[in-house]
Amino acid sequence: MFKTVAALSLASSALAHGIVSYINVEGQGFNGPEPNQASPGAAEWTAGINPIKDPYSPDMFCGPNAYANGKGYIGAGSSMNIYWEETQYSQWPHNTGPIITYLARCWSGDCSTMNADSANWFKIDQKGFENGQWKQASLMNSAGYTITIPWDLEEGDYLMRTEIISLHAQKPQYYPSCVSFHIYGSGGSNTYSNDAWGSFPGTYSWSDPGLSISGGGIYNVHSDEQYQFPGPPLVTVGQGGQASYRSNDDSQSTDSDKQDDGADEEDESSTCNDDSNTASSNPSCATQANEDECESKWTQCNKDYVPGTDFTCKDQWAQCRGQSVQRRLNSNAKMTTKRVKRDMHNQHAQHARRHH
Repeated sequence: MFKTVAALSLASSALAHGIVSYINVEGQGFNGPEPNQASPGAAEWTAGINPIKDPYSPDMFCGPNAYANGKGYIGAGSSMNIYWEETQYSQWPHNTGPIITYLARCWSGDCSTMNADSANWFKIDQKGFENGQWKQASLMNSAGYTITIPWDLEEGDYLMRTEIISLHAQKPQYYPSCVSFHIYGSGGSNTYSNDAWGSFPGTYSWSDPGLSISGGGIYNVHSDEQYQFPGPPLVTVGQGGQASYRSNDDSQSTDSDKQDDGADEEDESSTCNDDSNTASSNPSCATQANEDECESKWTQCNKDYVPGTDFTCKDQWAQCRGQSVQRRLNSNAKMTTKRVKRDMHNQHAQHARRHH
């Protein structure tokens, strides 16, 4: 009898999982659906509660057998509290591992049609330790966690993916949950498209430092500084539109400087658009092409990936993005040279006026 009870107890513990039960956005409440049950008015997607133990599983998108219900309406810059539970009226059961939240733009205007191929995720929040323990542990006492929508986000429909990664077992357990929102803008124009390279499945792998230590080395981690969060870096909010890389110093340049900048950009663009210049004859054109093709290459690589083989998409993406970053660094170096020349010219002019 004792063995039977013990076995049932262990089975119950092993099957302890959870869902997003409630989201509070500055007083506006969104009740989550029950597991595997449709709820047409809910912004949260319906999904199963079983843990995902394979980072390459299609369920990594939004959870097991996930599908959309309704849509919520919130504003850019909104603060929201997210609550999880094991099942209805039962508290979240795990206490070790990070909580990470992503956004993906629904360019079609309908997040219900989003899938692993069309969603490009950027990370807006990650939580590790709070007051000396994993933030996840506080969920066991019915606490929630707070995230803030970027205030400079361009208005539109977005899919939010918030996940708990439990690292108490030998293999990581992933619990993603998706929510459909229309986010009203506050005049911002940032789509974070340059940061939206996350793909699920595809972004995480067995060998990621923050995941491979599950069930072992994770217990030697006692702070965010000691932990390496998986996935892309957090976005930097407040940098304006993705097309702008100009610093505050650049905005103070003279009209003649701005004209020079425009001429340089036009020369570079026209050079690469010239039929006589190809990627093979002009390396800068190859770099420009790589920058434009990074996203499509990442998507295609994930489509072609065969489970069980080496996953090289992240390395290819890093190489592609590295070329893009180098191009921007070269551009910034050119701008710095211009500012130095401008300052020298102004100094000489002032010196000449003083001695005139």
